[in-house]
Amino acid sequence: MDLKDGCAVHAVAGKRDQYKPVSLTGAVSHGNPQQLIRFYVGRGLSQLYVADLNALQRRSQQFSVVREMLENARQCESILLDLGWRGDEDRSSMEMIGCWVREFPNLSVVAATESAVSPVAYRRLADRVGCDRTFLGLDYRGGQVIGDNANEHDSIRSARDDKLRGIVVLDLDAVGISAGPTTAAIVRRVKEQFSIGTIVSGGGVRSADDARELFQAGCNQCLVATALHDCR
Repeated sequence: MDLKDGCAVHAVAGKRDQYKPVSLTGAVSHGNPQQLIRFYVGRGLSQLYVADLNALQRRSQQFSVVREMLENARQCESILLDLGWRGDEDRSSMEMIGCWVREFPNLSVVAATESAVSPVAYRRLADRVGCDRTFLGLDYRGGQVIGDNANEHDSIRSARDDKLRGIVVLDLDAVGISAGPTTAAIVRRVKEQFSIGTIVSGGGVRSADDARELFQAGCNQCLVATALHDCR
């Protein structure tokens, strides 16, 4: 789930200015994120990934919307939350994230290369919420890792050395266009260096066969949105 200006939006190849609110007949109207959670839970899903696009674009974080979503997803097994962690957050933001992790035992937080100001950012989040509740986010465009001073090998090594719970691999160019996954080769490289943690990936997943391709590469969980909205 991608959140923009309080709405759940449909991602299209990472072109965030073109993202439109999700609308599903009889289920979700004009990107209502709480309705979308109910849609997913109603389809038997127990794991969610949520990204605050406002925060990722260095705008104000959508704390109130996210807080309500966490409440409505208490029954889920796990929630991955990307709040655009930079690593230089003010004290109040850090305290709020820490409170959420204590209140919602199914919550883990992502520190992604796209938003992190330095590799130290991953460790700072782990110090705040715990290594077992922290994921590294490896973000790419067209197979190239993105972020200030981001390096694939060094980022994976930091995740391994700091004993983070997992790594999320996502190529923004592939999301929302139903063209098939593009991250299998990256997942294999991650698996070689990060063999004991959870690896999550997605983008372009159209079918069970696409998901199997990622699983065979070393993925433990897949990110899927468009295929679910289309009831595939």
